[in-house]
Amino acid sequence: MGKEKEYFTIKAVHRDHLEELGFDAAAVDDSTMQELANILEEIYCEVRFWSDLKAIAEDLGIAKKKEQ
Repeated sequence: MGKEKEYFTIKAVHRDHLEELGFDAAAVDDSTMQELANILEEIYCEVRFWSDLKAIAEDLGIAKKKEQ
């Protein structure tokens, strides 16, 4: 059995996501898209990531380590 992945992608942002919100993404360049992605990642990691991770792990029944 091979080594398991260590990191898993949460989400990517695409111009289609902007279009779904009513923005005209046709003229948005890759640099602006990367900046948008960086800001989204920073906000999510600082604000919600850890609390969401804990809640979802508990919902999925992932066991916690036993205290020693």
